[in-house]
Amino acid sequence: MSRQVHDRDIAPTLAAAEEWVRACLIGDGSLFSTAALWTAPLIDEVHKAFVENPDFGDADFITKLKGQMESASPSGLQLMAEMLWALLLFPSNMKAETKRRQISDIWSLSGQRLSESHPLLVSEVLAGIGSGGPGFNTYRPNELAYLVGLTRDLKRRPSAGTPRNFRRL
Repeated sequence: MSRQVHDRDIAPTLAAAEEWVRACLIGDGSLFSTAALWTAPLIDEVHKAFVENPDFGDADFITKLKGQMESASPSGLQLMAEMLWALLLFPSNMKAETKRRQISDIWSLSGQRLSESHPLLVSEVLAGIGSGGPGFNTYRPNELAYLVGLTRDLKRRPSAGTPRNFRRL
């Protein structure tokens, strides 16, 4: 698999994605803490707060997301911040600084500070791989709801350990 896009090395982004899959989707861990965040109960909590509580108002995405997540626990807020990280990882039509700020803003609602110098928040990782297109920002709530639903379904499946066919991304 090519690890270059227009003279830019995308290996840091792909390595971060692989770490997310292993730590969070296969495991129940966290990207930014030692807590177990990617668990079925916390994903259900995020689903209830975000997916079952849509905001069709005129505010920007992050303002609406903060309002939707008001009922979530600190761990639920941290999980949402990590889900936002996963959603924002690949698009290149958003600046890394903007991604970092939005992820940190949601994490901070938990009462804890997220270091913006964390290795998974550096610009080389968050630079993205390709444009999400003009609909990326317009449909971001739908994309996030899809990620929540997909993750919820994945975590409800019976676990048979690490899949044998899991290959390097």
